[in-house]
Amino acid sequence: INAEWPLRPGNDTGHTEILPQTEEAADAAAGTSTPQRRRSGRNRIICVLIILVLLLALIVVLCLTINARVVLTVYPEQVIVPETDKRKYRVIELTNSIKVTLVSDSNSPTASTSYNVAVGSLANPDDVLGLAHYLEHMLFMGTKKYPRENTADSTATKFDGWINAYTDDLNTNYYFSVENSGLKNMSDIYAQFFIEPLFNSSSLGREMLAVDSEYKMGFSDDFWPFYELMTSLSNPESPHSRFSTGSLSTLNKTDIRERLQEFYDRYYSANLITIAMVGNQTLDTLQDWAEELFTSIPNKKRARPTYDTLPSLCLFGFLL
Repeated sequence: INAEWPLRPGNDTGHTEILPQTEEAADAAAGTSTPQRRRSGRNRIICVLIILVLLLALIVVLCLTINARVVLTVYPEQVIVPETDKRKYRVIELTNSIKVTLVSDSNSPTASTSYNVAVGSLANPDDVLGLAHYLEHMLFMGTKKYPRENTADSTATKFDGWINAYTDDLNTNYYFSVENSGLKNMSDIYAQFFIEPLFNSSSLGREMLAVDSEYKMGFSDDFWPFYELMTSLSNPESPHSRFSTGSLSTLNKTDIRERLQEFYDRYYSANLITIAMVGNQTLDTLQDWAEELFTSIPNKKRARPTYDTLPSLCLFGFLL
């Protein structure tokens, strides 16, 4: 007979009857009490609830982090267009402070992206005139992700397109046009210019000659002599009065690679970059690509260069 079951004297037949064990007797045998067992059960339930709450909180935090990582703000109301313009627009600001204008044109046979950096030739150092223009050239000479020189040019050709860039007084702009199927690939190649350019030593001399060639080609263009005339007549205290294109005589420095890197680090920051992307894809698709490709551009929080002296004309010693 199981010792845990109490016995009761038998009946007239002489048998002993086994009685069911009471809850108190079972607790006594196990060395516990009913209130203790109940508290233990409640504690287990509370632990499970706490774990569930923590898991839910973690999921919420992850969702918020994923959403906040990409788009900071969407400005659907900021683009003013004529009624005849049937294209769809959206302006977004990424978390690295780059503002991107997206344009969806279902009828467009080509696509394009333009990257504008808010620094130009007026920011050239006095001892390296033309550095901003030279930097524009060097960014096409390879990046960590696309190390081959002129990858942008060869890729654009595959998509029946072209590439270009220019440096003016206040801005440097990089842009391309390709078939719609090449938009994402080309946008990524250009985005790498602002993430990890290589500044290969093997390209320095060649691109310096290219800048010098552009300068000399301007001799036969009516615009450039007029521009140089206006420059020479500008207020000599203004950076507008300086030579801006660059040439062998201004760029051929022993430390030119370091000077390029310094200028790039000082001004090429996400908060000074704006981008426009146009294609026949939907706005949501364009936004997904913008988030994927441009969020990695580092925001160094650089100040936009300012110029206190106006480029007024100077004739016969008088500022106009």
